[in-house]
Amino acid sequence: MSRRTVVLLASVFALAVAVRLPGLGRGLWYDELFTVENFADTLPHALFAQRAANNHPLASVLAWLARRASEDPRVLRAPFVLLGALGVLATGWLASLRGGEKAAALAMALAAVHPAHVAFSQEVRGYAPLLLAAPLVVGLALEAKRPVLLAVAVALGLFSHLSLAVLVLALAALAGHERAWKTLAALAAGTLAALLLYAPMLSHLGAFFVRQAGHGGPDGLGRTLELLATADSRLAPAWLGAPFFALALAGGALRARRLACVAWAAALIIALAVSVAHPLFYARFALALLPLLLALAASGVATLLPDRRGLLLASPLLIVFGVATARRASWETEPIGPALRAYEGARFVFTGTGSELHASDAEPTHRIELFSKDPDAQFHGLYADVKVVPLAAPRAPAAK
Repeated sequence: MSRRTVVLLASVFALAVAVRLPGLGRGLWYDELFTVENFADTLPHALFAQRAANNHPLASVLAWLARRASEDPRVLRAPFVLLGALGVLATGWLASLRGGEKAAALAMALAAVHPAHVAFSQEVRGYAPLLLAAPLVVGLALEAKRPVLLAVAVALGLFSHLSLAVLVLALAALAGHERAWKTLAALAAGTLAALLLYAPMLSHLGAFFVRQAGHGGPDGLGRTLELLATADSRLAPAWLGAPFFALALAGGALRARRLACVAWAAALIIALAVSVAHPLFYARFALALLPLLLALAASGVATLLPDRRGLLLASPLLIVFGVATARRASWETEPIGPALRAYEGARFVFTGTGSELHASDAEPTHRIELFSKDPDAQFHGLYADVKVVPLAAPRAPAAK
């Protein structure tokens, strides 16, 4: 690796970290609090406990380690920011396999500022490790040169978040079609290793999925497209991401066809599962597709305009992604902190989903309603609204 390449990668990594720092100190939202309270208290809980299928074990281990240093949200999220920034580099490497250096540079630029990539690199959950594992697993499988490393990446990726399984299935189908038996064996070995790691939790996970089968929701395929386009239509209209998908299609058709096959096969698996089986589904379960789409879009730009004009073609997307990311930095995800600060000296009782994760006062003066969809909620966030309701003061006893 040349000195110029090292300097470039270090610069991109520093840029990706810097983009992910604004907003890092916002309050932990429900899933993050659930992780910290239930899984990051002890190492055995991080590795082996499972409640409500909310544990992403590798992320819980990182949260447990960070918690040794501080309870500050910025410290708890720091390991995930670093992994998300590494995921930016991994996305560039994936794009370079077929698109070359220009595609790699564009893919890293897009990944560095994509609002969903940034957002999930700031969460104390398994999504930042997933954003790193997905391009590594796909790139190693397409290369078919390092089966041992591929098996390790698959195991750790699944231990980060089980949604990586859709990519593993798509890669297995491609490997079987191409008769790449070593790659298929590596994918199987990594999956088996992950199942062994999950062994203490499999019965609980199985029971949870059986209970949820057929219920569907809360998100659908439309929300998934919105997430992959601009993360949230409140940050930037989802239709502004249409050129992103168009460039990804062009990249797959013109240059990175095997990568496109994996991406579209994985998307098809998700679409069929959501439409036919109606499982519990959140749009973020499709997040593993994002690095592939970023790599494909960059390949499309590099193919259509291989010279410096490619940057002009990609610049509108960079602007849209950058604006959405900048807007999100000033938004609370779950604005409990601002609600508490707005009522200085008040005593609170928490109600609603997640209230068990907060300490309520025995003699409250105000009630905080969590996950309120009331239009009169005073504090609005990306994931939930918070409504503060003053409580009536207790009456003084009547004089005798």
